[in-house]
Amino acid sequence: MVQQNLAFSIKEIIIRELKALPDAWQPIETAPRDGTEFQAWIVSDDDDSGHWEPKARFNPDSGIPETWGRVDYDEDDWAYTPWFILTHWMPLPEPPK
Repeated sequence: MVQQNLAFSIKEIIIRELKALPDAWQPIETAPRDGTEFQAWIVSDDDDSGHWEPKARFNPDSGIPETWGRVDYDEDDWAYTPWFILTHWMPLPEPPK
């Protein structure tokens, strides 16, 4: 009985910990196309190693991939950057509570 309860407790801990892990990167072909924001992995013409983009989406009207401009881009809006090639995506994390 004790072993059975211990096994159940360990299983519950493992499940809880796995659920806490961030979702894995997924191919960009599976990303939402309805304007939902997500994180993106992007390669460009001059950088095959790529970089992480914290906020991206597919424009719900045109279907064009866009990234949210940041201070270092001197942009404060959604922008299409032709040399950015989105290869993978991941849902945005839940905000802190």
